[in-house]
Amino acid sequence: MDQTFPGKIILFGEYSVIAGSKAMIMPLPQFSGKLKMPDRNLPAEHEAEQSNFELRDFFLYLSSQQEKWKDFLDLDTCRMGGDMDKGLYFLSSIPVQFGTGSSAAIVAAIYGAYSYNKIDRKTVNTGELMELRHSLGEMESFFHGISSGIDPLCSYTARTIIIQNDNILQAEIPVLGENAKLFLLNSGLKGKTASLVSDFQSRLVAEKEFGRAVREDLSGLVEHGIKSLIGTANEREGLNELFRTLSEWQLENFSSMIPDSIRQVWVDGLKSAAYSLKLCGSGGGGFFLGYTRDWNKTESLLKSSGMNVLPLEL
Repeated sequence: MDQTFPGKIILFGEYSVIAGSKAMIMPLPQFSGKLKMPDRNLPAEHEAEQSNFELRDFFLYLSSQQEKWKDFLDLDTCRMGGDMDKGLYFLSSIPVQFGTGSSAAIVAAIYGAYSYNKIDRKTVNTGELMELRHSLGEMESFFHGISSGIDPLCSYTARTIIIQNDNILQAEIPVLGENAKLFLLNSGLKGKTASLVSDFQSRLVAEKEFGRAVREDLSGLVEHGIKSLIGTANEREGLNELFRTLSEWQLENFSSMIPDSIRQVWVDGLKSAAYSLKLCGSGGGGFFLGYTRDWNKTESLLKSSGMNVLPLEL
């Protein structure tokens, strides 16, 4: 129960992974969380009590699914229930509904603490990683209605991963360049993942051209982006143009997922060519992912606009 689980960031493949594209996700150690029991000698803090209250709904869901999940996931819900009654809570620095994996870390922590015969966090076996993805995804569906399982898999293993259908690869991101940087931009708003994912799925079915654009155009950009980010120095030369193209595509096709507080900043980045923004989760709020070849200039521009930015350490 002392294990700490990091947040996560989806670098490429948010939404399109639902349509079968690749996705790339990295752990975000700047934010993390772990399960805790309250100190019996001290009064419970409000945050701990609130967390315990919220965990109870998750516990009831997990308990209700045990018969359905018996062939692939067996949780010690009896012990978990006892710990809940003793005040179990999730101590976390991960912002909630910001696309940085607050639910993923909770799922990873619960699996790590209460799963019988749990798979080791250090496993590199593809079959075990796929089993983990399935189990963790079923658990996380409580929070989002549907889950690909890649977020809690990233949090549980604390590794950067690339995934497509039944293939899971571990990845290393090289140094981008002297002043190039990936960064997070804080919208100041909470996102609403479940409703946005539901809307996206409805559009895939109802809008033929949108479905084609996601499966062909967006999936192609995702594939190119992953290759550019982890590739050779020559391949990374195309990363700036790739981010710009992806930013323009999302601005046109994912407009409803970009809040007003971010839209003008998004457009300004494209007009000035100083930086490019994209979703890093479901959108609607939370953090947005940015890329720049001139971090000093971009940081100055965004801070002068009153925006809160956080550089990613790769």
